[in-house]
Amino acid sequence: PNVTELDRPLPVRERSYPVPGRPGRAALGGIADARTVTVRGVCKPAPGQTLQQGMDAMTAQLDEGEFGALYLRGVTSRYLRAEVLDIRFEEGGDLVGGVRYEVVFAVPSPFWYGDAESSATLILGVGNAVTATNSGDRPTRARVELTISAAPADSWVKVQNLTTGKSFTLYPDAAIYIWTVDAESETITRTGTTADQTARIRGVWLELAPGANLIEITVGGGGGGPTITLARIYWRYRYR
Repeated sequence: PNVTELDRPLPVRERSYPVPGRPGRAALGGIADARTVTVRGVCKPAPGQTLQQGMDAMTAQLDEGEFGALYLRGVTSRYLRAEVLDIRFEEGGDLVGGVRYEVVFAVPSPFWYGDAESSATLILGVGNAVTATNSGDRPTRARVELTISAAPADSWVKVQNLTTGKSFTLYPDAAIYIWTVDAESETITRTGTTADQTARIRGVWLELAPGANLIEITVGGGGGGPTITLARIYWRYRYR
């Protein structure tokens, strides 16, 4: 869409496309601490398209996926996590070949996220701790990927942020998988299945404080603990 400097509300809202089927549709219910961001501009069809086809194409693109990255004008290195609540088009406007629109986004997190994802890699046996540096000015949640080649019964792996003192313990039930503990989405998955494995974790989701964080990984339990060939930690900076 051709975004312009139009900053006034639409005078006519005869055509509105609320997006159904995801949390927070009614007055943002179900999205904790959510707020809204409204983006206004002008939708113009591509060459060979009718105005209706251009509107339909814009609506289809905005409704892809649940959450996406919302970049605002003048800010290219940070984004807001957002999902579309409503798409509105003005009818009867005075624009030739175009139509004014408003897109209302729900922003569930009050933070800006860094555009680039950072990572740290740990090869167990060579060491059991790695530094993850959060260059943002707010704590951020991390995603941990553990490549487990052996997982004896009753074994466990503990991931602890020694800087904050907080940790979680995972009890894997299968090997030759990459187990992913994603604090941002609060899910646990393993390669080959998308089934939620949250019952297999104890503790808190991994969070990185601003600055350097020393992350330690230890194993124990049955058989001396699972065999982890590789551990990776991913995170994005967060800013207020």
